[in-house]
Amino acid sequence: MINRIVIAAAVLILFPFNPALSLVYRESGGLFVYYPDSGDRIATRLIEKFPSMSDFLEKQGLPLSYPLHVILDNKLDRPAVEVKQIPHREIRIPMRAPGVLEDGYLETDPWAYYFFKGLCLQGIYSERSGIYDAAEKVFGQLMSPNKILPQWVKAGICHLLYRIYIGDWRRDPYYTALFENIELPDIDDVSHHPEKWPGRYSYRIFGIPFIEWIYHRYGWGGILGFIRLHGKGLVPIEIDQKARETYGKSYSELWEMFRTELIRKKPTGQGLPITGYWPEPGLRASTARARRIDAELDRFRRFAGLAATRWLCPRARAG
Repeated sequence: MINRIVIAAAVLILFPFNPALSLVYRESGGLFVYYPDSGDRIATRLIEKFPSMSDFLEKQGLPLSYPLHVILDNKLDRPAVEVKQIPHREIRIPMRAPGVLEDGYLETDPWAYYFFKGLCLQGIYSERSGIYDAAEKVFGQLMSPNKILPQWVKAGICHLLYRIYIGDWRRDPYYTALFENIELPDIDDVSHHPEKWPGRYSYRIFGIPFIEWIYHRYGWGGILGFIRLHGKGLVPIEIDQKARETYGKSYSELWEMFRTELIRKKPTGQGLPITGYWPEPGLRASTARARRIDAELDRFRRFAGLAATRWLCPRARAG
């Protein structure tokens, strides 16, 4: 009876009462999945795939902690998984499918993709020791040093493990094109979500290939060592210091090595990438103005000895 009351209270906390909303929950081995009636098929697939995903993460050194609550949220209108550890371990997955060019749009089952990313983040956040582990045993969940890691670190690690898990190393062609044609920015810009284009997508464009580069250079053992070292640090913001202790170099130094290798591999003279277009205030787009812009770019292309001009972002056109 007490267990039923606790579960009912959890459902009310996770989903505020709405007479029009029918809620269902299922439990399997410490995993609780909450979903509206329309999400039954998705929930079934996630529960079926959960054992292999959790086993895989445990073999990688990222075991999960329980109970773990997963919510299929039909009000979450963004193509991303939301992960919390306080006041309870929670993974919130959008019910809506990702749109074109949104994260997960190439996956045959994007909900399983979001689910794996959520489990991966739970494993990373749960990797803590030292004073934080001791405090949790006394006071319960307080914080996780790994939760404040830069977005490119977390996204890169989850993407890497997902590709290893499914055995498919394909990349998003759109973000690959951007990565191959945009000059690599400073690591601080990628870490702090710059306002300039490509803005908040920088961590996916540059961070994922960077983590793959680290993986091929230092192996998964090196990345896991960093996660564990950072998870027990007294000062969780010393990311570069933890990287230096793990890899022998800071992330800033590794980033410059990564940049050097990219410059050496990139072909030259193939084209002039156009990454953005910012007209002067007050100017109105017109067919004649677009033609003049194209003509000026073509003149510059010939002057520079380039073969072609390519736009890598939506360009302004006359209405």
